[in-house]
Amino acid sequence: MGGKEVFIKSVLQATSIYAMQCFLFPKSLCRKLESIMNKFWWSNNKTRRGIHWSCWERLCKPKCEEGLGFKNLSISSTKIGSYPSLTWRSICSARELIDEGVLWRVGNGDRINIWNDPWLPGHGNNRVVIQNIRPSWTTINQLIETVSGTWNRELIHHLFDEDTAARIFAIPFVGDSSDDFLT
Repeated sequence: MGGKEVFIKSVLQATSIYAMQCFLFPKSLCRKLESIMNKFWWSNNKTRRGIHWSCWERLCKPKCEEGLGFKNLSISSTKIGSYPSLTWRSICSARELIDEGVLWRVGNGDRINIWNDPWLPGHGNNRVVIQNIRPSWTTINQLIETVSGTWNRELIHHLFDEDTAARIFAIPFVGDSSDDFLT
């Protein structure tokens, strides 16, 4: 496992990050690269299959936080690091401004956290104003009727105030299986 860790960090991730210094990678490519690294990490050397005991995000946590210190290829989670270039320092200083303007677009709803992520349309705060977090519901797809593929109006009225419910119902949802994405 130590050899795999070194290979992922020094070859797979280093090559990707080097290329990302010059080229903008689409998020789908970043996810695909992370998926390849995750499969390689969990694969058995004989059958090339394996059980994924943990998600990639958890493996990207520092070792002091019980992760493995792999790099997450998303810019919003990167650190400035030692001896950064002026360009990289500028990008990192603008990250807070970028994060303020980011909004999740609802696809299938399985990646958006109801209580933490910015996903409500309109001006002002794009996050749910937390009155009482209900841990039974964590992602947007739980607010969708699986049979009809529409918003679960009764549940939404039960969980949120009228203003928030109106903002949720204003989100066009067509019940497709496309991924959620940041805009």
